[in-house]
Amino acid sequence: MSPMSPMSPQMRSRPSLLRRLVSTDLFYFRSPWPELRAAAAMFLGFLVLHMDEEQGEEVDLDELLSALKLLLKDPVPAVRIKVAETLGRLVRLL
Repeated sequence: MSPMSPMSPQMRSRPSLLRRLVSTDLFYFRSPWPELRAAAAMFLGFLVLHMDEEQGEEVDLDELLSALKLLLKDPVPAVRIKVAETLGRLVRLL
């Protein structure tokens, strides 16, 4: 699978799995570990960038962007940097 290809057929045939991944990832935004918060932001960006149109309808992109924007206020600069990088990659969706 190329870096910019849609998600696997398994993900496409199991939309509940995608929703569960997104939900779990958002939970990690509240982790006490800054490294995990930063990784969660990057993973969320990866998921969104690799969704096809049909998969994009399975998640609330406005909710995801709002969660990322809140994480921009994280007290740890390294987390804010990763969130800003992720939002920069997602600009093409707006």
